[in-house]
Amino acid sequence: MKFICALLLLVSPFLSAQCVDNEELCATVGKWDFSIGLGAGVLTNPLHDGENIPLVIVPSFSYYGERVFFQNNTLGYTLYENESIAFSAITLINNEYAYFNRWHPQNIFLPKSSSDVIDQSPSESFQPDISYKKVAKRKWALDVGAQLNWFISNSVNAEFKVLHDVNKAYRGFNANAEVSKVFRINEHSVLEVTLGAQWNSEALVDYYYGISADETSASSSIYQGKAGVNPYLNIGYAYRINDEWQLKAFLKRKKLSSNIYLSPIVQDTTVDLIFMGFFYEF
Repeated sequence: MKFICALLLLVSPFLSAQCVDNEELCATVGKWDFSIGLGAGVLTNPLHDGENIPLVIVPSFSYYGERVFFQNNTLGYTLYENESIAFSAITLINNEYAYFNRWHPQNIFLPKSSSDVIDQSPSESFQPDISYKKVAKRKWALDVGAQLNWFISNSVNAEFKVLHDVNKAYRGFNANAEVSKVFRINEHSVLEVTLGAQWNSEALVDYYYGISADETSASSSIYQGKAGVNPYLNIGYAYRINDEWQLKAFLKRKKLSSNIYLSPIVQDTTVDLIFMGFFYEF
């Protein structure tokens, strides 16, 4: 996954076809990019007793070589590419742990981009609420897998990922599919819209959101997690003030699957991210 503070579309810097008409959407090969943002925002935490994460100072850094790339939380190696396809091996820290730990990369960097999806009311659950602080500590997970980027046009891109935890934290899989579209408003500003869906395996959902008999004395609180899909919508806006400064705004909403939000340790059906600020590029 790519945590992109720059809300310009940088789905893949490897393909020169993406740079012909939109050079500002490309990254320079062999160059480290670092920027830092100062603004105001928040990342909500859906867990009971989970604290929302304030966003004030937001860093972003990346490197794109001929094959190797690094973007905040993701390290990858491109195995194959042509004018419209890039296939890469990647590794990153799984995002689910971010709700259980303040210093997860998701709570430091901004994700790709987003906004609002259709809301649904959860089914009635008779399981009593439980603070996530009262269950066994969840572990961070290092995911490894494959990523496919399909450049449909100079402004439309699709990305697909399949990942598995190599450190055997949750012993399962997750996958992600999304489509992004960049709209050029004028010579100084762009708008990016991304629609996607995240799939988590039963093992992943049960590890992070399930409640075992060892974690509660009430049988009604025992919860078995199952596989589910979390749809999301991102909206990002960037206005370039000069060569070093940009104004950026970012909105995201992810709708949690019922197999997550019906867990006794979860209190919200959505996760929201809102941020606006000025970014300086070094």
